[in-house]
Amino acid sequence: MIKLTVLLVFVTYVAAGGGHRRRGPSRCGLPTFTSRLPEEAQEKIKKIWENYEDGQGCDKEHQETKDVLDELPADVRNRAMRPKGPSFLKGVSDEVRAQFDALWKDHSISRDDKPEKFKELAERVLNAEQLKEFNKFHAALQRRREEFQKKLKQLSPEARAAHEKLAKLREERHKVVFYPRNRAISIQSLVFCSDGKF
Repeated sequence: MIKLTVLLVFVTYVAAGGGHRRRGPSRCGLPTFTSRLPEEAQEKIKKIWENYEDGQGCDKEHQETKDVLDELPADVRNRAMRPKGPSFLKGVSDEVRAQFDALWKDHSISRDDKPEKFKELAERVLNAEQLKEFNKFHAALQRRREEFQKKLKQLSPEARAAHEKLAKLREERHKVVFYPRNRAISIQSLVFCSDGKF
């Protein structure tokens, strides 16, 4: 019975957006970011994909596209390939985008505190139109959190306990995965001998 409960909690957790989505195989065809590249690079990439037909393998085309992208300066490549992100970030400066990105990646702030921190940052750095979009985004996020909390309250005590354990494990995993590099190196030097062996 407990195994079934844990399985149900896990499925509910993933369905509610708690699980990580993995990327599938690379999509074949002209990359969506092509129009954001310099004209010369656009022409090269369009030429690479011009004879491609759906259903064919595309490893060769992907490699040739990667070669074209590798020729570009890093800032141009990153700007073109940067994920669009939420609509409220459309048109913001690289500095503002970096502030939101840093807050997103700051795992020293709890999940419960992050929405308020994002709201504070948005009110400080976004213009009126961007703030309007942020508020829509924030409201939708709050609705999803409330719906998830309602589902959580409907779980049996055992299932709720299992969910809490999974949530704690996830937090611990983040602490380990995103542990500051300089501290990790210090710890590693304590664990391993100078020749790199345990």
